[in-house]
Amino acid sequence: MLLSDKHNILINSAGSNLGRAIAMHFCSIGCNVILLDKDIKKLQKTYDFCNTISNKLIKIHNDSNQSITKNIGKYLSKFKCVHICINCFCITTLPKKYTVNSINYFCKKFTNTLASNFNLIQSFKKNLNRKNESGIIINIPQFQPQNVCFELSLAISEDMTKSWLSELENENIRIDSIISQKFGINSKDKLSIQSNIINNIDYIILNDYINGRVIKI
Repeated sequence: MLLSDKHNILINSAGSNLGRAIAMHFCSIGCNVILLDKDIKKLQKTYDFCNTISNKLIKIHNDSNQSITKNIGKYLSKFKCVHICINCFCITTLPKKYTVNSINYFCKKFTNTLASNFNLIQSFKKNLNRKNESGIIINIPQFQPQNVCFELSLAISEDMTKSWLSELENENIRIDSIISQKFGINSKDKLSIQSNIINNIDYIILNDYINGRVIKI
């Protein structure tokens, strides 16, 4: 798949630092970019940054999991097709042993994260199916090493990728994941990590044979 101004790219958690860097990258090469985030202030900040580079932008604020399907379906219908979904998402903090209701809080946050991801992928898949087009999903978990272990994030990424692979492959949709062990470190290294992740995103998109992989960096 060669990137061009004909490609529409959906970026989840576009208000995060990584999501913003990815969005600005794709704006800089002329792609049409759809920004998605639950945090309206962070979403607007990314939109303002990207708008200095390109006017091929749409922002979607999702205030709840229930609104994802409705809002994405509404905006995606304006495009011929959205071919690429960059699904950045945050892994919730592990519960502390002696915190009251910590288990319930963790389970609720974890369930909401998975439900949000499922609704996003379903909406993206339906858009491709209606247009009879091929596409690609790239999952990128984000976490703080002091709060969430790398092994948990890796296990979630591998399960999401492998469990959806067979279904999506039959519909000509590729799915891969990129995971870094080094989120949460100093700002200088963060820029290097973001650049590395973006390079891997481009590599996956441009090479159609890459499918079902979890790339660890």
